[in-house]
Amino acid sequence: PKRAGAYDAIVVLTSSIIPAGGLVPFPSIDEYMFRRLEEAWRLYRLQPKPIIVSGGHVDPFTADKNENKIARDYLIRWGVPANDVIGEANSRDTFESAVEVEKLLKQKGFKRYLLVTSAVHMPRSMLEFRSAMPNVTLVPHPVFPSHVMQERWWAWPGTTSLVVGEYSKFLVAWVRLTAVRILKVGQ
Repeated sequence: PKRAGAYDAIVVLTSSIIPAGGLVPFPSIDEYMFRRLEEAWRLYRLQPKPIIVSGGHVDPFTADKNENKIARDYLIRWGVPANDVIGEANSRDTFESAVEVEKLLKQKGFKRYLLVTSAVHMPRSMLEFRSAMPNVTLVPHPVFPSHVMQERWWAWPGTTSLVVGEYSKFLVAWVRLTAVRILKVGQ
């Protein structure tokens, strides 16, 4: 954070939850979300700034699982004051997170923020967030989950699948944003 300079907020993108079951009678967070929240908490302890938790219920055909509230509750239990934890639960994907976070940043007057998400998700997140808020300074802060192999990632089927899937989503986002730019120029 010292190299990032001054910033107004920490934005952390949610991941998925683990439903209640077995010996755990309540829903919990997966490793991706745990690492992201843990890093946001660590950054908060170094430089107390509001944490915006972005991401809501992804699948509209299933019951809401309160993913955003569960994530916020973790930060509060870890000692972040509730008034410094801001929830944004309307978004269902990275594109919508960028749109919804832009509204919050504008409302709060924030001009510079750290974006916390997994390293493999960061390129697409940067693309979407920079497109949604070209006048706001975004500082990437990637998190590296332990089970995602960084070296020789292609030799690990799980990591390969994750990287290829995320790259595919990146290409779709890039094509969508490029088409929007072309259509705007043609008007």
